Amino acid sequence: MCSGFGCDMKHDCYRFTANRGIWQYWFNVVPIKDGKCEMFWDNELTAAKDISCQVIDNEENKSNE
Repeated sequence: MCSGFGCDMKHDCYRFTANRGIWQYWFNVVPIKDGKCEMFWDNELTAAKDISCQVIDNEENKSNE
């Protein structure tokens, strides 16, 4: 996830527009170098793919249910 601070492309980037969740990593500093972001993830390309994540269940989570 990205705060998008100082980024002109943030509204086109999945890292900024994705729904926020509890267990997501955030950039401490927006990774813009020389006016470009190496971590840019185009929303249009993301929409063409199924995105999924694996949920890992462990004993601690089971005891909290």
